[in-house]
Amino acid sequence: MEVAAAAVGWKLDTTIIFLENQLLQRLFTPSLAQRYEELYKQNGVKFSKVAAAKLGDGSTIEADTVTILL
Repeated sequence: MEVAAAAVGWKLDTTIIFLENQLLQRLFTPSLAQRYEELYKQNGVKFSKVAAAKLGDGSTIEADTVTILL
């Protein structure tokens, strides 16, 4: 969340991608998660929920969990 706030402050295109049904589900109640999401959206952050992974060959695999290795 802090990185997203900084990135959008630097005028970078910023999207938070999460797996749960709500933002930081283990930390926030649904109403608090909604308030944070609205605040971040007002400041230019986009949100998306992972539902699938698109592979290099163009095929798509539905996924509950995605791990990114850099």
